[in-house]
Amino acid sequence: MIQLQMITPQGLYLQQEVESVHVTTIEGETTILTNHMPIVAMLKVSPCIVTINKEKHYYAIGEGLLQFKENKRNILTDSIESQADIDEQRAQAAKDRAMQRLSKISPDIDVARAQLALAKAMNRIKVKHY
Repeated sequence: MIQLQMITPQGLYLQQEVESVHVTTIEGETTILTNHMPIVAMLKVSPCIVTINKEKHYYAIGEGLLQFKENKRNILTDSIESQADIDEQRAQAAKDRAMQRLSKISPDIDVARAQLALAKAMNRIKVKHY
């Protein structure tokens, strides 16, 4: 088993023994199982799939850092929502706002911020539909 901790700027989100964790790093998708080699990787905005007692649990995570060593896994992320906590209407409204901002590129629009908001909204919608 893997000791998983998911941590956000607000504090500890989840601490649980799990069988596996699947995330997307900047180098691609990876699944961490018991006794995986040590790893440190940057996380992309993506779904995070955690297996507990052979049952999959889905989370929408923001950018962050993954660290795994000696069957202890830490995920440090700027945001996380479980599938059950995702408000699809709110996520769709955020997606629409971000797309509207990106369609009107002007000097007062922070394009990188709008792109990140769009990625997070689309990720939440995707996770809600797993």
